[in-house]
Amino acid sequence: LTEEVRLHNVLYSVEFGITTELLVTFDTRGGKVSSSSKVLHYVALVGDDLAFYITLQATCVLLVVIMAVDSFFTISHMRRGMKKGVYPSMGMVFLTLTDLALILCTASLLVLIIPNKATSGDETERIINRLVAIPWTDEVFSMAEKKLEHLEVLTELEFLLTNDESINNIAMIVAVILLVRIVAATSAHPRIALITSTLGYAFMDLFHFCIVFILLFVSFAAIATWRFGSGRRDMVGYSAALQALFDTLLGPPGVLSATGSAAEDPEMIVFLGLYFVVMFFILLNFILAIFVSAYGRLVADLEANEIEHDVVSDFCTMLIYIFRSARNAWPRRTDLINFIQTEVPPSPTITLRDIEDQFESGRSARFFIEYYSEFSLLKPEMEQAKKAVAPVEVVRGLVERVYDKVSTMEEDLKLVQRTVSLIKDGPPEPQSGAGENGKFDNGASAVGPKLIGADLRRLVELKKLGCISDADFQTHKEVLLASFGIAAGTQALEDREADQGEDPAEGPEEGAEQYEGDVLEAEVVARDTGEET
Repeated sequence: LTEEVRLHNVLYSVEFGITTELLVTFDTRGGKVSSSSKVLHYVALVGDDLAFYITLQATCVLLVVIMAVDSFFTISHMRRGMKKGVYPSMGMVFLTLTDLALILCTASLLVLIIPNKATSGDETERIINRLVAIPWTDEVFSMAEKKLEHLEVLTELEFLLTNDESINNIAMIVAVILLVRIVAATSAHPRIALITSTLGYAFMDLFHFCIVFILLFVSFAAIATWRFGSGRRDMVGYSAALQALFDTLLGPPGVLSATGSAAEDPEMIVFLGLYFVVMFFILLNFILAIFVSAYGRLVADLEANEIEHDVVSDFCTMLIYIFRSARNAWPRRTDLINFIQTEVPPSPTITLRDIEDQFESGRSARFFIEYYSEFSLLKPEMEQAKKAVAPVEVVRGLVERVYDKVSTMEEDLKLVQRTVSLIKDGPPEPQSGAGENGKFDNGASAVGPKLIGADLRRLVELKKLGCISDADFQTHKEVLLASFGIAAGTQALEDREADQGEDPAEGPEEGAEQYEGDVLEAEVVARDTGEET
Protein backbone atom coordinates (compact mmCIF):
# COMPACT_ATOMS: atom_id res chain seq x y z
CA LEU A 1 0.00 0.00 0.00
CA THR A 2 1.04 3.60 -0.57
CA GLU A 3 2.29 5.18 2.66
CA GLU A 4 3.33 8.64 1.44
CA VAL A 5 2.38 10.90 -1.46
CA ARG A 6 4.36 14.03 -2.25
CA LEU A 7 3.20 16.79 -4.58
CA HIS A 8 5.78 19.21 -6.01
CA ASN A 9 4.81 22.54 -7.50
CA VAL A 10 7.59 24.76 -8.87
CA LEU A 11 6.93 28.47 -9.46
CA TYR A 12 9.26 31.09 -10.89
CA SER A 13 8.88 34.88 -10.76
CA VAL A 14 10.62 36.49 -13.71
CA GLU A 15 10.22 40.00 -12.27
CA PHE A 16 11.86 39.28 -8.90
CA GLY A 17 14.02 36.27 -9.79
CA ILE A 18 12.48 34.09 -7.06
CA THR A 19 12.09 30.33 -7.44
CA THR A 20 9.45 28.80 -5.18
CA GLU A 21 8.75 25.17 -4.41
CA LEU A 22 5.47 24.12 -2.82
CA LEU A 23 5.73 20.67 -1.30
CA VAL A 24 2.55 18.93 -0.02
CA THR A 25 2.95 15.56 1.72
CA PHE A 26 0.19 13.06 2.56
CA ASP A 27 1.01 10.33 5.06
CA THR A 28 -1.25 7.31 5.52
CA ARG A 29 0.74 5.60 8.28
CA GLY A 30 -0.80 5.26 11.72
CA GLY A 31 -4.25 4.30 10.47
CA LYS A 32 -5.14 7.80 9.38
CA VAL A 33 -4.23 10.32 6.67
CA SER A 34 -2.19 13.32 7.81
CA SER A 35 -1.01 16.14 5.61
CA SER A 36 1.77 18.70 5.80
CA SER A 37 3.03 21.44 3.53
CA LYS A 38 6.24 23.38 3.12
CA VAL A 39 7.11 26.39 1.01
CA LEU A 40 10.73 27.15 0.10
CA HIS A 41 12.05 30.18 -1.75
CA TYR A 42 15.32 30.72 -3.55
CA VAL A 43 16.18 34.33 -4.41
CA ALA A 44 18.60 34.94 -7.26
CA LEU A 45 20.74 38.10 -7.25
CA VAL A 46 22.22 39.52 -10.44
CA GLY A 47 23.58 42.81 -11.70
CA ASP A 48 23.40 45.83 -9.37
CA ASP A 49 21.56 43.88 -6.70
CA LEU A 50 24.39 41.37 -6.50
CA ALA A 51 27.04 44.12 -6.40
CA PHE A 52 25.22 45.92 -3.57
CA TYR A 53 24.81 42.64 -1.68
CA ILE A 54 28.52 41.79 -1.99
CA THR A 55 29.41 45.29 -0.76
CA LEU A 56 27.26 44.80 2.33
CA GLN A 57 28.80 41.41 3.03
CA ALA A 58 32.31 42.86 2.64
CA THR A 59 31.35 45.43 5.29
CA CYS A 60 30.23 42.57 7.52
CA VAL A 61 33.60 40.88 7.03
CA LEU A 62 35.37 44.06 8.14
CA LEU A 63 33.15 44.34 11.22
CA VAL A 64 33.80 40.71 12.12
CA VAL A 65 37.56 41.35 11.92
CA ILE A 66 37.21 44.41 14.17
CA MET A 67 35.14 42.40 16.65
CA ALA A 68 37.71 39.60 16.62
CA VAL A 69 40.54 42.05 17.35
CA ASP A 70 38.52 43.63 20.18
CA SER A 71 37.77 40.20 21.66
CA PHE A 72 41.46 39.30 21.48
CA PHE A 73 42.45 42.40 23.47
CA THR A 74 39.61 41.80 25.93
CA ILE A 75 40.75 38.24 26.59
CA SER A 76 44.37 39.38 26.91
CA HIS A 77 43.33 42.02 29.43
CA MET A 78 41.35 39.44 31.40
CA ARG A 79 44.38 37.13 31.49
CA ARG A 80 46.64 39.93 32.75
CA GLY A 81 44.11 40.75 35.43
CA MET A 82 43.81 37.13 36.52
CA LYS A 83 47.59 36.92 36.90
CA LYS A 84 47.38 39.87 39.30
CA GLY A 85 44.48 38.33 41.21
CA VAL A 86 41.68 40.39 39.59
CA TYR A 87 39.09 38.00 38.17
CA PRO A 88 36.44 39.13 35.66
CA SER A 89 32.78 39.25 36.61
CA MET A 90 30.26 36.72 35.36
CA GLY A 91 28.70 39.40 33.18
CA MET A 92 32.04 40.11 31.52
CA VAL A 93 32.62 36.40 30.90
CA PHE A 94 29.12 36.03 29.43
CA LEU A 95 29.60 38.96 27.04
CA THR A 96 33.00 37.65 25.94
CA LEU A 97 31.63 34.18 25.23
CA THR A 98 28.68 35.73 23.39
CA ASP A 99 31.06 37.74 21.22
CA LEU A 100 33.12 34.65 20.41
CA ALA A 101 30.00 32.68 19.45
CA LEU A 102 28.82 35.59 17.34
CA ILE A 103 32.18 35.83 15.56
CA LEU A 104 32.25 32.09 14.76
CA CYS A 105 28.65 31.95 13.56
CA THR A 106 28.96 35.12 11.49
CA ALA A 107 32.22 33.96 9.89
CA SER A 108 30.63 30.61 9.03
CA LEU A 109 27.59 32.36 7.58
CA LEU A 110 29.71 34.66 5.41
CA VAL A 111 31.75 31.73 4.09
CA LEU A 112 28.55 29.97 3.03
CA ILE A 113 26.31 32.79 1.90
CA ILE A 114 28.68 34.84 -0.28
CA PRO A 115 29.48 32.02 -2.78
CA ASN A 116 25.84 30.90 -2.68
CA LYS A 117 24.50 34.31 -3.66
CA ALA A 118 27.30 34.98 -6.12
CA THR A 119 26.23 31.94 -8.18
CA SER A 120 22.49 32.18 -7.51
CA GLY A 121 21.67 33.81 -10.84
CA ASP A 122 23.49 31.19 -12.90
CA GLU A 123 22.05 28.28 -10.88
CA THR A 124 18.50 29.57 -11.22
CA GLU A 125 18.86 30.08 -14.95
CA ARG A 126 20.32 26.61 -15.43
CA ILE A 127 17.55 24.83 -13.48
CA ILE A 128 14.71 26.75 -15.11
CA ASN A 129 16.16 26.11 -18.59
CA ARG A 130 16.36 22.37 -17.83
CA LEU A 131 12.74 22.29 -16.69
CA VAL A 132 11.56 24.22 -19.72
CA ALA A 133 13.71 22.14 -22.08
CA ILE A 134 12.12 18.77 -21.16
CA PRO A 135 10.55 17.51 -24.45
CA TRP A 136 7.13 16.49 -23.13
CA THR A 137 5.59 16.46 -26.64
CA ASP A 138 8.53 14.85 -28.37
CA GLU A 139 7.83 11.18 -29.10
CA VAL A 140 11.51 10.42 -29.65
CA PHE A 141 12.02 10.30 -25.88
CA SER A 142 10.05 7.83 -23.84
CA MET A 143 7.87 8.92 -20.93
CA ALA A 144 10.23 7.17 -18.49
CA GLU A 145 13.14 9.27 -19.76
CA LYS A 146 11.11 12.45 -19.49
CA LYS A 147 10.00 11.60 -15.95
CA LEU A 148 13.57 10.74 -14.96
CA GLU A 149 14.85 14.06 -16.29
CA HIS A 150 12.05 15.89 -14.49
CA LEU A 151 12.78 14.14 -11.19
CA GLU A 152 16.48 14.85 -11.51
CA VAL A 153 15.80 18.57 -11.98
CA LEU A 154 13.39 18.57 -9.04
CA THR A 155 15.97 16.79 -6.88
CA GLU A 156 18.63 19.28 -7.83
CA LEU A 157 16.24 22.15 -7.15
CA GLU A 158 15.27 20.67 -3.78
CA PHE A 159 18.96 20.32 -2.85
CA LEU A 160 19.52 23.96 -3.79
CA LEU A 161 16.51 25.07 -1.75
CA THR A 162 17.48 22.92 1.23
CA ASN A 163 21.02 24.29 1.19
CA ASP A 164 19.65 27.81 1.08
CA GLU A 165 17.30 26.99 3.95
CA SER A 166 20.22 25.69 6.02
CA ILE A 167 22.10 28.94 5.43
CA ASN A 168 19.00 30.85 6.51
CA ASN A 169 18.87 28.78 9.71
CA ILE A 170 22.47 29.80 10.51
CA ALA A 171 21.49 33.40 9.77
CA MET A 172 18.63 33.02 12.23
CA ILE A 173 21.07 31.86 14.92
CA VAL A 174 23.30 34.86 14.20
CA ALA A 175 20.28 37.19 14.39
CA VAL A 176 19.25 35.77 17.77
CA ILE A 177 22.80 36.11 19.15
CA LEU A 178 22.93 39.67 17.82
CA LEU A 179 19.63 40.42 19.53
CA VAL A 180 20.96 39.09 22.84
CA ARG A 181 24.19 41.06 22.38
CA ILE A 182 22.31 44.28 21.64
CA VAL A 183 20.20 43.85 24.76
CA ALA A 184 23.34 43.11 26.79
CA ALA A 185 25.05 46.19 25.32
CA THR A 186 22.39 48.41 26.85
CA SER A 187 23.94 47.69 30.24
CA ALA A 188 26.67 50.20 29.32
CA HIS A 189 24.54 52.97 30.87
CA PRO A 190 22.19 52.63 33.85
CA ARG A 191 19.44 54.71 32.25
CA ILE A 192 19.00 52.36 29.28
CA ALA A 193 19.87 49.11 31.07
CA LEU A 194 16.22 48.50 31.90
CA ILE A 195 16.03 44.91 30.67
CA THR A 196 19.39 43.66 31.88
CA SER A 197 19.24 45.42 35.24
CA THR A 198 15.67 44.28 35.91
CA LEU A 199 16.60 40.70 35.05
CA GLY A 200 19.62 41.02 37.33
CA TYR A 201 17.46 42.10 40.27
CA ALA A 202 14.84 39.43 39.57
CA PHE A 203 17.19 36.56 38.68
CA MET A 204 17.01 34.57 41.89
CA ASP A 205 13.26 35.09 42.28
CA LEU A 206 12.76 33.96 38.68
CA PHE A 207 14.93 30.91 39.27
CA HIS A 208 12.84 29.74 42.20
CA PHE A 209 9.63 30.61 40.34
CA CYS A 210 10.68 28.46 37.36
CA ILE A 211 11.24 25.47 39.65
CA VAL A 212 7.70 25.70 41.01
CA PHE A 213 6.20 26.47 37.57
CA ILE A 214 7.85 23.52 35.80
CA LEU A 215 6.86 21.06 38.52
CA LEU A 216 3.22 22.10 38.39
CA PHE A 217 3.07 22.39 34.60
CA VAL A 218 4.45 18.90 33.87
CA SER A 219 2.18 17.48 36.59
CA PHE A 220 -0.91 18.96 34.96
CA ALA A 221 0.25 17.63 31.56
CA ALA A 222 0.72 14.13 32.99
CA ILE A 223 -2.78 14.17 34.52
CA ALA A 224 -4.30 15.42 31.24
CA THR A 225 -2.60 12.69 29.18
CA TRP A 226 -3.56 9.91 31.61
CA ARG A 227 -7.16 10.90 32.26
CA PHE A 228 -8.32 12.62 29.05
CA GLY A 229 -5.94 11.34 26.34
CA SER A 230 -8.30 8.59 25.22
CA GLY A 231 -11.13 11.01 24.47
CA ARG A 232 -9.43 14.21 23.32
CA ARG A 233 -7.13 14.49 20.31
CA ASP A 234 -5.25 17.46 21.80
CA MET A 235 -4.22 15.29 24.77
CA VAL A 236 -3.56 12.02 23.03
CA GLY A 237 0.16 12.16 23.90
CA TYR A 238 2.34 13.81 26.51
CA SER A 239 3.87 16.29 24.01
CA ALA A 240 0.39 17.11 22.66
CA ALA A 241 -0.85 17.77 26.21
CA LEU A 242 2.12 20.04 26.95
CA GLN A 243 1.46 21.98 23.76
CA ALA A 244 -2.26 22.33 24.54
CA LEU A 245 -1.64 23.52 28.09
CA PHE A 246 1.04 25.99 26.99
CA ASP A 247 -1.24 27.35 24.26
CA THR A 248 -3.90 27.87 26.92
CA LEU A 249 -1.49 29.96 29.01
CA LEU A 250 -0.73 32.22 26.05
CA GLY A 251 -4.40 32.96 25.41
CA PRO A 252 -6.96 31.32 27.66
CA PRO A 253 -9.04 29.30 27.25
CA GLY A 254 -7.14 28.21 24.11
CA VAL A 255 -8.04 24.64 23.13
CA LEU A 256 -9.22 23.81 26.67
CA SER A 257 -12.68 25.27 26.41
CA ALA A 258 -15.31 24.23 28.91
CA THR A 259 -17.99 24.02 26.25
CA GLY A 260 -19.42 21.19 24.20
CA SER A 261 -18.53 17.70 25.40
CA ALA A 262 -16.17 19.06 28.05
CA ALA A 263 -19.08 20.75 29.82
CA GLU A 264 -20.68 17.35 30.38
CA ASP A 265 -17.55 15.85 31.96
CA PRO A 266 -17.26 16.83 35.66
CA GLU A 267 -13.64 15.64 35.82
CA MET A 268 -12.72 17.95 32.94
CA ILE A 269 -14.48 20.87 34.66
CA VAL A 270 -12.54 20.24 37.89
CA PHE A 271 -9.27 19.87 35.97
CA LEU A 272 -9.79 23.11 34.04
CA GLY A 273 -10.78 24.98 37.20
CA LEU A 274 -7.65 23.88 39.06
CA TYR A 275 -5.43 24.55 36.07
CA PHE A 276 -6.67 28.11 35.49
CA VAL A 277 -6.60 29.06 39.18
CA VAL A 278 -3.12 27.67 39.89
CA MET A 279 -1.31 28.34 36.62
CA PHE A 280 -3.00 31.50 35.40
CA PHE A 281 -4.44 33.46 38.32
CA ILE A 282 -1.64 32.61 40.79
CA LEU A 283 1.63 31.76 39.04
CA LEU A 284 1.37 34.18 36.12
CA ASN A 285 0.52 37.00 38.49
CA PHE A 286 3.48 35.97 40.64
CA ILE A 287 5.84 36.48 37.72
CA LEU A 288 4.34 39.91 37.04
CA ALA A 289 4.83 40.83 40.70
CA ILE A 290 8.48 39.69 40.53
CA PHE A 291 9.23 41.96 37.57
CA VAL A 292 7.38 44.93 39.06
CA SER A 293 9.28 44.56 42.33
CA ALA A 294 12.63 44.26 40.52
CA TYR A 295 11.89 47.33 38.40
CA GLY A 296 10.95 49.28 41.51
CA ARG A 297 14.29 48.46 43.12
CA LEU A 298 16.05 49.46 39.91
CA VAL A 299 14.36 52.87 39.83
CA ALA A 300 15.17 53.46 43.50
CA ASP A 301 18.85 52.69 42.90
CA LEU A 302 18.91 54.99 39.87
CA GLU A 303 17.54 57.85 41.95
CA ALA A 304 20.19 57.22 44.62
CA ASN A 305 23.01 57.01 42.06
CA GLU A 306 24.73 60.42 41.91
CA ILE A 307 27.52 59.61 39.46
CA GLU A 308 25.39 59.06 36.36
CA HIS A 309 23.34 61.54 34.35
CA ASP A 310 21.50 61.09 31.07
CA VAL A 311 22.90 59.20 28.09
CA VAL A 312 23.70 62.30 26.02
CA SER A 313 25.72 64.17 28.68
CA ASP A 314 27.60 61.03 29.72
CA PHE A 315 28.42 60.31 26.06
CA CYS A 316 29.83 63.84 25.64
CA THR A 317 31.85 63.37 28.83
CA MET A 318 33.24 60.12 27.43
CA LEU A 319 34.38 61.88 24.24
CA ILE A 320 36.08 64.61 26.30
CA TYR A 321 37.85 61.96 28.37
CA ILE A 322 39.10 60.17 25.23
CA PHE A 323 40.47 63.45 23.85
CA ARG A 324 42.22 64.41 27.10
CA SER A 325 43.53 60.90 27.59
CA ALA A 326 45.18 60.95 24.17
CA ARG A 327 46.58 64.46 24.66
CA ASN A 328 47.99 63.86 28.16
CA ALA A 329 49.09 60.23 27.61
CA TRP A 330 46.91 58.75 30.36
CA PRO A 331 47.03 54.98 30.92
CA ARG A 332 44.15 52.70 29.95
CA ARG A 333 41.22 52.90 32.32
CA THR A 334 41.15 49.14 32.83
CA ASP A 335 44.86 49.02 33.66
CA LEU A 336 44.49 51.88 36.12
CA ILE A 337 41.48 50.21 37.76
CA ASN A 338 43.37 46.95 38.14
CA PHE A 339 46.33 48.81 39.66
CA ILE A 340 44.10 50.59 42.19
CA GLN A 341 42.36 47.35 43.12
CA THR A 342 45.55 45.34 43.57
CA GLU A 343 48.34 47.77 44.51
CA VAL A 344 46.79 50.78 46.26
CA PRO A 345 45.95 50.21 49.98
CA PRO A 346 42.23 50.56 50.77
CA SER A 347 41.47 54.18 51.56
CA PRO A 348 38.53 56.61 51.26
CA THR A 349 40.62 58.76 48.93
CA ILE A 350 43.14 58.22 46.15
CA THR A 351 45.93 60.77 46.09
CA LEU A 352 48.33 61.79 43.37
CA ARG A 353 51.13 59.89 45.12
CA ASP A 354 49.13 56.64 44.90
CA ILE A 355 48.80 56.56 41.11
CA GLU A 356 51.58 58.75 39.73
CA ASP A 357 53.76 55.72 38.93
CA GLN A 358 51.20 54.61 36.31
CA PHE A 359 51.60 57.85 34.35
CA GLU A 360 54.39 58.93 32.07
CA SER A 361 55.01 62.11 34.04
CA GLY A 362 53.84 63.92 37.15
CA ARG A 363 52.22 66.54 34.91
CA SER A 364 50.07 63.86 33.25
CA ALA A 365 48.99 62.47 36.64
CA ARG A 366 48.17 65.96 37.93
CA PHE A 367 45.96 66.66 34.90
CA PHE A 368 44.19 63.36 35.54
CA ILE A 369 43.36 64.35 39.14
CA GLU A 370 42.33 67.83 38.02
CA TYR A 371 40.01 66.36 35.39
CA TYR A 372 38.03 64.37 37.94
CA SER A 373 38.10 67.32 40.36
CA GLU A 374 35.97 69.24 37.83
CA PHE A 375 32.93 67.07 38.55
CA SER A 376 30.80 68.90 41.08
CA LEU A 377 29.20 65.70 42.36
CA LEU A 378 32.59 64.49 43.64
CA LYS A 379 33.33 67.59 45.74
CA PRO A 380 31.05 66.71 48.70
CA GLU A 381 32.43 63.17 48.66
CA MET A 382 35.98 64.50 48.61
CA GLU A 383 35.29 66.78 51.58
CA GLN A 384 33.66 63.94 53.49
CA ALA A 385 36.58 61.66 52.68
CA LYS A 386 39.00 64.26 53.98
CA LYS A 387 37.10 64.40 57.28
CA ALA A 388 36.98 60.61 57.54
CA VAL A 389 40.63 60.02 56.67
CA ALA A 390 42.43 57.55 58.90
CA PRO A 391 44.73 58.74 61.75
CA VAL A 392 47.69 57.31 59.88
CA GLU A 393 46.96 59.63 56.98
CA VAL A 394 46.69 62.59 59.35
CA VAL A 395 50.04 61.76 60.93
CA ARG A 396 51.61 61.34 57.52
CA GLY A 397 50.31 64.76 56.47
CA LEU A 398 51.67 66.38 59.64
CA VAL A 399 55.06 64.75 59.13
CA GLU A 400 55.19 66.02 55.57
CA ARG A 401 54.37 69.58 56.67
CA VAL A 402 56.97 69.46 59.44
CA TYR A 403 59.52 68.15 56.97
CA ASP A 404 58.77 71.03 54.60
CA LYS A 405 59.08 73.54 57.47
CA VAL A 406 62.42 72.09 58.59
CA SER A 407 63.71 72.24 55.03
CA THR A 408 62.71 75.90 54.83
CA MET A 409 64.46 76.72 58.11
CA GLU A 410 67.60 74.95 56.95
CA GLU A 411 67.62 77.08 53.81
CA ASP A 412 67.11 80.27 55.86
CA LEU A 413 70.03 79.35 58.15
CA LYS A 414 72.26 78.75 55.16
CA LEU A 415 71.34 82.16 53.73
CA VAL A 416 72.13 83.91 57.03
CA GLN A 417 75.47 82.10 57.36
CA ARG A 418 76.36 82.96 53.77
CA THR A 419 75.63 86.65 54.37
CA VAL A 420 77.68 86.75 57.60
CA SER A 421 80.58 84.97 55.86
CA LEU A 422 80.46 87.43 52.97
CA ILE A 423 80.43 90.39 55.38
CA LYS A 424 83.43 89.11 57.34
CA ASP A 425 85.54 87.84 54.47
CA GLY A 426 84.55 90.36 51.80
CA PRO A 427 84.01 89.63 48.11
CA PRO A 428 86.24 87.16 46.27
CA GLU A 429 88.49 90.02 44.99
CA PRO A 430 88.34 92.78 47.68
CA GLN A 431 88.98 96.37 46.64
CA SER A 432 90.83 99.03 48.64
CA GLY A 433 89.35 99.70 52.10
CA ALA A 434 86.58 102.25 52.43
CA GLY A 435 86.77 102.52 56.19
CA GLU A 436 88.67 101.49 59.23
CA ASN A 437 87.81 97.77 58.96
CA GLY A 438 88.88 97.03 55.38
CA LYS A 439 87.27 93.72 54.38
CA PHE A 440 84.40 94.33 56.77
CA ASP A 441 83.53 97.57 54.98
CA ASN A 442 83.90 96.01 51.53
CA GLY A 443 81.85 92.95 52.53
CA ALA A 444 78.98 95.03 53.89
CA SER A 445 78.97 97.12 50.74
CA ALA A 446 78.92 94.04 48.57
CA VAL A 447 75.98 92.51 50.44
CA GLY A 448 73.71 95.57 50.59
CA PRO A 449 71.20 96.76 53.17
CA LYS A 450 68.19 94.98 51.68
CA LEU A 451 69.76 91.54 52.00
CA ILE A 452 71.04 92.29 55.51
CA GLY A 453 67.54 93.36 56.65
CA ALA A 454 65.99 90.19 55.23
CA ASP A 455 68.61 88.04 56.96
CA LEU A 456 67.96 89.82 60.26
CA ARG A 457 64.32 88.77 60.01
CA ARG A 458 65.33 85.20 59.17
CA LEU A 459 67.69 85.16 62.15
CA VAL A 460 64.95 86.25 64.54
CA GLU A 461 62.57 83.61 63.17
CA LEU A 462 65.17 80.86 63.62
CA LYS A 463 65.84 82.00 67.19
CA LYS A 464 62.14 81.85 68.05
CA LEU A 465 61.88 78.33 66.67
CA GLY A 466 64.99 77.21 68.57
CA CYS A 467 66.88 76.28 65.42
CA ILE A 468 70.05 78.18 66.34
CA SER A 469 72.08 78.37 69.55
CA ASP A 470 72.25 81.55 71.66
CA ALA A 471 75.97 82.02 70.94
CA ASP A 472 75.54 81.74 67.15
CA PHE A 473 72.54 84.03 67.34
CA GLN A 474 74.45 86.76 69.16
CA THR A 475 77.45 86.49 66.85
CA HIS A 476 75.41 86.66 63.62
CA LYS A 477 73.18 89.43 64.97
CA GLU A 478 76.11 91.68 65.96
CA VAL A 479 77.75 91.29 62.56
CA LEU A 480 74.51 92.02 60.71
CA LEU A 481 73.53 95.05 62.83
CA ALA A 482 77.04 96.55 62.75
CA SER A 483 77.31 96.22 58.99
CA PHE A 484 73.82 97.54 58.20
CA GLY A 485 74.70 101.23 58.48
CA ILE A 486 77.91 100.87 56.47
CA ALA A 487 76.12 99.05 53.66
CA ALA A 488 73.29 101.59 53.60
CA GLY A 489 75.61 104.59 53.48
CA THR A 490 77.84 103.11 50.80
CA GLN A 491 74.85 102.20 48.65
CA ALA A 492 73.38 105.72 48.97
CA LEU A 493 76.64 107.43 47.96
CA GLU A 494 77.03 105.19 44.92
CA ASP A 495 73.47 106.02 43.87
CA ARG A 496 74.06 109.77 44.28
CA GLU A 497 77.30 109.56 42.29
CA ALA A 498 75.46 107.79 39.49
CA ASP A 499 72.65 110.36 39.48
CA GLN A 500 74.50 113.69 40.16
CA GLY A 501 78.16 112.88 39.54
CA GLU A 502 79.21 114.02 43.06
CA ASP A 503 82.18 112.76 45.09
CA PRO A 504 81.20 109.91 47.36
CA ALA A 505 83.74 110.89 50.06
CA GLU A 506 81.22 112.85 52.13
CA GLY A 507 80.79 109.92 54.55
CA PRO A 508 78.21 107.29 55.28
CA GLU A 509 76.00 109.56 57.40
CA GLU A 510 74.32 111.31 54.46
CA GLY A 511 73.88 107.97 52.69
CA ALA A 512 72.17 106.50 55.71
CA GLU A 513 69.64 109.32 55.65
CA GLN A 514 68.71 108.32 52.08
CA TYR A 515 67.76 104.86 53.39
CA GLU A 516 65.72 105.94 56.36
CA GLY A 517 63.13 103.25 55.68
CA ASP A 518 65.76 100.49 55.78
CA VAL A 519 67.19 101.85 59.03
CA LEU A 520 63.77 101.93 60.65
CA GLU A 521 63.25 98.30 59.54
CA ALA A 522 66.55 97.32 61.12
CA GLU A 523 65.54 99.11 64.33
CA VAL A 524 62.34 97.10 64.50
CA VAL A 525 64.28 93.85 64.05
CA ALA A 526 66.78 94.88 66.70
CA ARG A 527 64.05 95.83 69.13
CA ASP A 528 62.51 92.37 68.68
CA THR A 529 65.83 90.86 69.70
CA GLY A 530 66.36 93.18 72.67
CA GLU A 531 69.16 95.26 71.07
CA GLU A 532 69.49 98.86 69.90
CA THR A 533 70.99 100.09 66.65
